[in-house]
Amino acid sequence: MDIINYSEMRFLVVEDQRPFLVMLRGLLNTMGAQSVVVAQNAETALNLCRKEKFDFVVSDIHLGADKKNGLELAEELRSRRLVKPTTVILVISADSARELVIGSVEREPDDYLIKPFSQIQLKTRLNRAYHRRVELEPIYRLIAKHNDSEAVQACLELLKKPLHYRQHCLKLLSELYLRIGDGKSAIELTQRIVNERSVKWAQTNLAKAFVVDKQFDQAKSLAGTLLKSNRFNVDAYDVIANSLRQTGEAEKALDYIKKAIEIAPLSLERQYHATQIARESRDFIFAKDRCLSIWQLSKRSMHRDVTHLCNYIRSILDVAEHSDDKKLRNRFQQEALITLQRNRNDEVFSRSEQPFEFTLYENLVHSRISVLDGKTLAAKQLLEETQIAIEERYPEFPMKLAPDSLKVMNDIGDFEDAAVLSAQIAQSEDAHDPHIAYLLSSEEKQQASRLEAYKTHNKKGIEAYREGKFEMALNAFYNAQTFAPVNIGVALNLMQCLLKLMEMQRKPETKLVDQSREVYKLLNAMPLRQQHQKKWAELAPQVAPFLEKSS
Repeated sequence: MDIINYSEMRFLVVEDQRPFLVMLRGLLNTMGAQSVVVAQNAETALNLCRKEKFDFVVSDIHLGADKKNGLELAEELRSRRLVKPTTVILVISADSARELVIGSVEREPDDYLIKPFSQIQLKTRLNRAYHRRVELEPIYRLIAKHNDSEAVQACLELLKKPLHYRQHCLKLLSELYLRIGDGKSAIELTQRIVNERSVKWAQTNLAKAFVVDKQFDQAKSLAGTLLKSNRFNVDAYDVIANSLRQTGEAEKALDYIKKAIEIAPLSLERQYHATQIARESRDFIFAKDRCLSIWQLSKRSMHRDVTHLCNYIRSILDVAEHSDDKKLRNRFQQEALITLQRNRNDEVFSRSEQPFEFTLYENLVHSRISVLDGKTLAAKQLLEETQIAIEERYPEFPMKLAPDSLKVMNDIGDFEDAAVLSAQIAQSEDAHDPHIAYLLSSEEKQQASRLEAYKTHNKKGIEAYREGKFEMALNAFYNAQTFAPVNIGVALNLMQCLLKLMEMQRKPETKLVDQSREVYKLLNAMPLRQQHQKKWAELAPQVAPFLEKSS
């Protein structure tokens, strides 16, 4: 293996503590490095990497309180392709806490060093990581471009040749098979390695492959064996949790994912998985806590997004919605509002790539709380004001505001609008967010019977009206209204029926007039969107004389 000429290599050292930064630079100079650029925080490091390509990035994990850390820096450098495929990223830390070490390994830097360390240790790790990167460069280059299928082929080609890092190449291949969902190939590969000798990563990836191939009993059995030899094998807990969830045993899965979170809470993917399991087992408080973790983990990273904060606030309201205790329900409603106000000035709102207005989102949160308090009319008014503002300001519905709009629409019975919006969300990139996917699925299940009853009565009403059977139509629309009490379309249909019946009578019945007055109040008090304004503008002058005569 060739000796590395460090004098020709460019180093970036990222360390917020100046004494250690100076010491680390000195170690690298002693090794022969002549070009050593330093940065004291992750943002400076990112900017430097945008301007030039380094051969080595050596970063401390801790880069200042409330600032992007070394693991988040490493992830962003790779994901945004700000470093070469052959660039080595080495993370160092004085903290040997289990959750941090496991979190570091899961973020996959090229290596990880615990302080204090010697120059020989540093050089050995850098040498090994660099030679590995260079030998497997064709694979890393394709992985960086997200060409996983081509990366598989690159692995297979390299494995035909003599390799110093054959085991690492096989590990990459197994992980690529898992990523593209080829469970059978992953099983065949890892099973062959395990049969030859006991390799932990191969056993772990074999268990994961069984899950991908839906061989859940084998997955659980192997993961259980791995846990007997190492009770901190977090991947084994993940495998069992995933297997139990997919076989409909969400409550059992929850126990295992809780253990995984306890051991290694720094993985966003694991937190997402835990949220899904918690909701399926109806542990909404644990789901809320996981949403908070996702928001906190994402705040300083490349995953920072207003969606995570919105998901957290929604999860608080989910707890309130599913609470039978009024005091508890009120407490979580207040928690949602306090969380909203505390983050009001967070730059995440202004930096959102998609349109997002805090005031409109605030209206939707208050609208949902009104639903929970049984104030359906107030919820509808806030929703309509928000939807009118959205129609006026945006050519397309802003997807960041869509989930809350959809939730309120379904809760108050605006089923037609909900169906349109649900289809838009399903076709958007946001539909891949597990939280949004859960919302779409749960709303569809939750509203299915109510929606079907509403559609049946509404359809009967429309058909009866067309046939001139106005009294029958009136009864059908009232039945529809029991499932959608503030639906404007139903209210307008009711008013049309009432008007026809009053026009047919010499002196309208008091009952009809009273019913007309109630519907009139609803329509007159409501901010109406364009499609409803036109129809109400036609009906209101015709109804008004009947109401004036009776007053």
